[in-house]
Amino acid sequence: MLEGLIGVGVVASLGLVVLPYRRKQQAAQLQQLLADLRARLAADLRSHVERQMLAVASQARLAAQPFAAHVAAASQQLTAAKIALVDANKQIDVLAARIK
Repeated sequence: MLEGLIGVGVVASLGLVVLPYRRKQQAAQLQQLLADLRARLAADLRSHVERQMLAVASQARLAAQPFAAHVAAASQQLTAAKIALVDANKQIDVLAARIK
């Protein structure tokens, strides 16, 4: 009977030492797994956001191309009109000088 009580005492004392040690070990393991998961999630999210930003920028460039062509054509027309106005002003100055 005494041997049984000693055995129970030994098992109980081992349980008081081993269980907290295992709990700490498993808690540390869980923390490491969570840290790895967070890092992987952050990297995946960053990668996804970068891909989406590139896709949106590409779509914006494609959507703006027709307008850019229109603006370039209008700019050329305005430049030609400005040259024509400068020439007309020179001719007006020449005619005004003749009249005086």
